[in-house]
Amino acid sequence: MKKLLLFVGTVFLFACATYEPTATTEKYQQKLNTWIGASENQLLLQWGVPQSSYTNGDTKFLQYHYDSSYTSPSTYETNYNPITHNTEIYETGRYTLNFWCDTTFEVRNGIVRQWHIKGNSCVSE
Repeated sequence: MKKLLLFVGTVFLFACATYEPTATTEKYQQKLNTWIGASENQLLLQWGVPQSSYTNGDTKFLQYHYDSSYTSPSTYETNYNPITHNTEIYETGRYTLNFWCDTTFEVRNGIVRQWHIKGNSCVSE
């Protein structure tokens, strides 16, 4: 029995130690870095029309916005009341998560110079 518990514990620790989420902020930043030095036209062809833009002198800021939400399905608990002999049903576990990311490219003289991100879902595979 001790050997079995040791084996299961080792497998569990190994699985936890090697788990890596596939979508990360670091991977998104690496993809954005490939746009440094690209032309504004290349960016527009790949990313499309930005949701907003701002120009200050010879610098343009092109902002792309992403958002989504997830609402968990309802779960139900039942409780039997021995006094009333009724079964009561309660809805539990419903919640909503909101995900968003603003990516802003700074373009000077028609060339992407840098980028900025803000949000809780600025990730990439």
